[in-house]
Amino acid sequence: MQPSSGGAPLQRQWKMLRSSQGLTRVDSGNTSAIANPATQKLTLLNHAQQQFRILPMPGAPPQTGAPATPTAPALPQASPPQVTDLGKSVIGGQAAEGKLFNFQPPKPPVMPSMQPPASPGMTPPAMPGLPTPAAPGAKPPALPGMPALPQMPKLPGMAPPAMPKSATPPAPPLPATPHTVEVWSSIQHRVPLLSKATSSQSVQTVTCKNLSGAEPPASAFQIPPGYKMAPMPKLAPFPKLPAAPKLPAAPKLPALPKLPATPKLP
Repeated sequence: MQPSSGGAPLQRQWKMLRSSQGLTRVDSGNTSAIANPATQKLTLLNHAQQQFRILPMPGAPPQTGAPATPTAPALPQASPPQVTDLGKSVIGGQAAEGKLFNFQPPKPPVMPSMQPPASPGMTPPAMPGLPTPAAPGAKPPALPGMPALPQMPKLPGMAPPAMPKSATPPAPPLPATPHTVEVWSSIQHRVPLLSKATSSQSVQTVTCKNLSGAEPPASAFQIPPGYKMAPMPKLAPFPKLPAAPKLPAAPKLPALPKLPATPKLP
């Protein structure tokens, strides 16, 4: 991958196997991923720790009774790519045919304008009625003036709230979409031999080498002996709620005054 800013290119090597039953295996570094479309299971192998983990394949239907996993809101759908036939060529000693896919970024969604809410208690003024015809020789009555608009009731010590202004929120940023994707696939094996994705951020090139049509061994799609299931990651503990504050002690009542002594009789 070559960044558009002109930095050093990033290179990564991986190996892919595919059986005639549709099983695939991708090796990259110390990890391997085995996908079985028949069982909709994805097996991840960690060769450094000799552990494995089995997960559902992306897009697999959820199991019966299991709650559906919440998904992110759908992004704006892009228009279908424009496909151009590039003809036939030879890539790495293999006969290949090329296609050029031209993607267009999706249009930004149109956000509705926000209208200020109507103030409670305010009604539009009524239109004045038409004047009745006057008697002959009488002066025509004066035209009535425009009634004044009702004012917001003022509360003592409080200023009336300001009306919010109508504002349109900015449109969310669009995801980075490749501008063009050039793919050259093997005519015999139907495997991409060379693909080049060009976007405004980078240029990513994937090259297939050492292509062979031989059937891979069945053990390549099985868990190696001696591997153990990886433990599930521990969830972070929930934060403790703060202790309730202590209530202040009740004030003591003052002592009752003593009654005066009864005077002695003479």
